[in-house]
Amino acid sequence: MPGGWRFDHDPRGAFLGMDFGPEPVEMSAFAEMHKHLSTSPDSGFVQVTTVQRRDATGADVLRGLVLTRVGNREDRLTVETSDDYFALLADVFGLTLDDVAPAERAALWDRLVAAHEVWRKENGS
Repeated sequence: MPGGWRFDHDPRGAFLGMDFGPEPVEMSAFAEMHKHLSTSPDSGFVQVTTVQRRDATGADVLRGLVLTRVGNREDRLTVETSDDYFALLADVFGLTLDDVAPAERAALWDRLVAAHEVWRKENGS
């Protein structure tokens, strides 16, 4: 695009890339898609709890109870206990959730386990 630029995404990612034009754009141009991605039951951001972190050698992606380390190779780990899940959030992603009450943590864990079981059945795991 003349005067713009292209972002080529990691080929292992969910999209190929994005093109950006040179003209300024108001934030309101993104409002409709933001609302869809944040609230629609069809959105992957609504369907699966996801935490991601990129560093110089790759990325850590926690989707539901599955942690994937993407780098020179791909490693996967399924989180088995709530203690492990919350320790992983703190240690890998820096999310201590100190402001989340124990009952809310337990409710989150229960939702994650239920969603993981549905995912396992749907994927034959």
